[in-house]
Amino acid sequence: MDIIRLCAWGYAALLGFVILTGYIPAFIDANDMIFGLFRRTWYADGLHLVSALWAAIAAFTSGTAPRDEMTMGT
Repeated sequence: MDIIRLCAWGYAALLGFVILTGYIPAFIDANDMIFGLFRRTWYADGLHLVSALWAAIAAFTSGTAPRDEMTMGT
């Protein structure tokens, strides 16, 4: 497995962690914000979920798709 595929798996894991932090009560303040910085919204969770799935599928299926996925997001 090359470095690009490993980065795509790491990106998918990171985005999964971002989604999970919105559901851990210790990270949410009284204003329903994550770490006091980010508002919890369903569309942000959806965007992160789709991006995580896209990165995981790209890392699983080919060697060139992760490179394409990583450059399209910027």
